[in-house]
Amino acid sequence: MINQLLTVAAMVSEGILGGSRPSLSVGGLDAARTNRLNEAHWADAKDVPINATISSDLAKVRARCNHEFMNNAVLKGMLKTYRDDFVGPDGPKLTVRGGPNSKWNETLEQIWREWWAKPDLNGVHSGADLLGLAINTTATAGDYLWQIVTDRDARTPIKTRILSHHPRRLATPFDRISDENVFMGIRLTPTGRPLGYYLQKAEKPNQLTNFSTQFQFVPAKDMIHGFEVLEPGQFRGLPWFHWALPSTADARDFEQQVMDAARSAASLSVYFFTRNAEAEFQQVEEITDIERGTQSFLPPGYEPGQVNPQQPSNTFSEFMDHQARKMGRPKCIPLSTVNLDHRGLSWSSARLERDVFHQGIRVERGGQNRGSLSRLLNIIATESILAGELEPLPLGMRILERWTWSEFASVNPREDATAGKTRKEAGQTTLERECARQGLDWMEVLEQLAREKEKMEELGLVPSESKPPPKNGKPSSNGNGNGRMSELAGVGT
Repeated sequence: MINQLLTVAAMVSEGILGGSRPSLSVGGLDAARTNRLNEAHWADAKDVPINATISSDLAKVRARCNHEFMNNAVLKGMLKTYRDDFVGPDGPKLTVRGGPNSKWNETLEQIWREWWAKPDLNGVHSGADLLGLAINTTATAGDYLWQIVTDRDARTPIKTRILSHHPRRLATPFDRISDENVFMGIRLTPTGRPLGYYLQKAEKPNQLTNFSTQFQFVPAKDMIHGFEVLEPGQFRGLPWFHWALPSTADARDFEQQVMDAARSAASLSVYFFTRNAEAEFQQVEEITDIERGTQSFLPPGYEPGQVNPQQPSNTFSEFMDHQARKMGRPKCIPLSTVNLDHRGLSWSSARLERDVFHQGIRVERGGQNRGSLSRLLNIIATESILAGELEPLPLGMRILERWTWSEFASVNPREDATAGKTRKEAGQTTLERECARQGLDWMEVLEQLAREKEKMEELGLVPSESKPPPKNGKPSSNGNGNGRMSELAGVGT
């Protein structure tokens, strides 16, 4: 079609078609039109790769995101809620399938549990803590960096550890600025695959804001680099707080201005005036302190008055909610969760908001399962085999892992318990999965139940489930209406 238009235009210009040369107009898109009313809004719109935008603006946006995170209680609380819901109490639990036998699978699960309890090189953070830090840095800095290192002083057979770095340390050395294969601290292949990372070395361990001109090169095989991918060929991440920056800035500035107006009105507690134009002028001080609990006499014709505060207005809360709603929208965080306020919501509306929010978290958990967690598990499994903790896998055999995250806090525990029982009876779930929904380990649950049963038998107590039902089909009762409590109270008497 374009070629045809160009051909027609050429024929018209040569006078082949028509005696005159009328102008050729081609229809356009309304969204692409620029006029005096919208030119200011679209002044910064440019069709450039996202890497160009990140390269020019990342440092400034990262500084602003950190500033808001440190000073905005709503934004910080929103991130905490998101992080707590995403990670849960202990992070994901591993189930291994496809190994040589069940004992091999259980051994790998146990090795992972012990390693995940404290994988930090400095022995400070658990695996769940590192996931929480990764969420913090992706929100405020755009990326998270986990360096895979070997702790040769570790007293465990598995010596692999994680050293977490802040993304601000990822930068291009001065002698590599002209290298076209290095972008923002990452050495890349011509196709864009990372080969390694340049990390600025800190001057002193306790002065992490002062970096030297020396760099450490970390091969890509020893680094886990995570960020939200928005465009093919993207190499660094954008802080997802940056979408909320205009809204948070407007909300904080507006709130401060409203407070200034309300404070100014409140400061003018009392003023004196007269409605009588013929009243004598009284020479008084412009500002006079009035002691609490005292009474003052005024000159004839004068009366006291107070400024009627106009701020905050009736629409103040509505405006602040509107801004807060935009803060949480990039991560499907509803307003009720941002504000921790469910007033005005029906039961179904509140539950629908939670479901949408939690579905977004499940999708992002899937990304962690396929990315960082799967890669770490392969490293741990390989080291376990080399250390003699596991038998080598037969040639061609691959393990299958499943990551089960803790379920979100229930708004109706009884209903959820009934649903879990129904699913289990219908064969649609397992004890392992139902325990994981509550952040429990199914093996620990079974072991604890076995210990409790053994102790009860040792003490002569029979679990109520194993006792035969009464002949009349009704539980025994001592008149208090609680048959089970009557049975337990009568045991051993």
